[in-house]
Amino acid sequence: MLPKNALLKHIALKVNQLDACEAFYHLLGLKTELKTDDYVYLTGNGDNISLHQVCDSFSNSQRLEHFGFALDSVAAVNELYEKIKKTNILVLHPAKTFGIGTHAFSIQDPDGNEVEFTFHPPMWDTL
Repeated sequence: MLPKNALLKHIALKVNQLDACEAFYHLLGLKTELKTDDYVYLTGNGDNISLHQVCDSFSNSQRLEHFGFALDSVAAVNELYEKIKKTNILVLHPAKTFGIGTHAFSIQDPDGNEVEFTFHPPMWDTL
């Protein structure tokens, strides 16, 4: 159904720690485009993330397993991984290759969302 050039370029996240999450995504290179008392809209490289402040305790697990940023090579994943390791950001899964040549690692934002950085060859075959 989706046209061949359709891209997933936006995600909206419920967060408890709005300011901490905003600062976390700034470390990744996103910039705040709009901020209110309970909302932050971040953009970078044609992508955007909306952060929505909620008071829920998230006692039930969220349905989102993870979301990811697509990188254009194994080298790009490894370079970013080495930079992340030098920060206090929690690494959930170290860089590794699996499947059909996918190479990825993941980290955790301040509200517990898993953020993956991945090179998946078929993503780049269509661009």
